[in-house]
Amino acid sequence: MAQKKFFNRELSWLEFNQRVLDEAYDSTLPTLERLNFLSITASNLDEFFMVRVGGLQLLNGQGIAKPDQSGLSPIKQLDLISQRAHRIVGDQYTCYGDHLEMRLADAGIRRLKATELSEQQKQEAERYFERQVFPVVTPMAVDARRRLPLLRNLGLNIAVRIKTKPDGSTNRFAIVPLGPSSNRFVRLQDEHEFAYILLEDLISMFLDRFFPGEEVAASAVFRITRNADLSVREDQAADLLSEMKGVLDARK
Repeated sequence: MAQKKFFNRELSWLEFNQRVLDEAYDSTLPTLERLNFLSITASNLDEFFMVRVGGLQLLNGQGIAKPDQSGLSPIKQLDLISQRAHRIVGDQYTCYGDHLEMRLADAGIRRLKATELSEQQKQEAERYFERQVFPVVTPMAVDARRRLPLLRNLGLNIAVRIKTKPDGSTNRFAIVPLGPSSNRFVRLQDEHEFAYILLEDLISMFLDRFFPGEEVAASAVFRITRNADLSVREDQAADLLSEMKGVLDARK
């Protein structure tokens, strides 16, 4: 009977976030107000995965299958959350790509892709890369024999695959992290509107500069969301310092 009296907390929260996203679809609201609602849903999802989903993954990893008040086990909750979150993220992309971006462009705020830059803007982008990006960004090699480099939580990164050499060498991989202080929106000169390019798109234009003598075969932008549900039972920890070390190591 208890299972019929309660909603699952996590799925209920996702429905709340969907209602916030519905505000971003409201065409009667000003464009920037709709964009603000959209950004709220994105930051909400980040926090949700860092805490709520992170906690469920810990329970599942410990083999705990006890259902919650709604009758759902941790693994079942994770499955339903994945399905619902994928639909929400799809709606987010549709909202921005099919609605808001066009409205922003009509208002004179336009995002440029690398293929849309004029010759003058390409030169400006190259100067920005050489002066502001290249000196402070360092690629990190990915080697199966070593531990993956520790990546910043919610930080943007570019995964790079280096083309196989004629001598039959296997593919090589690297990660180009975008620093936390980097300005993601790089403005480019335009007489008629506020034109900008995303930092990851700008860096992708000049990725080969990081790998002299090599050929970049492919690249993709990604980021990770780390578990932030770090709970330590002080009353049960014989050594608090060791307990915290174990928690932080597990988070990596």
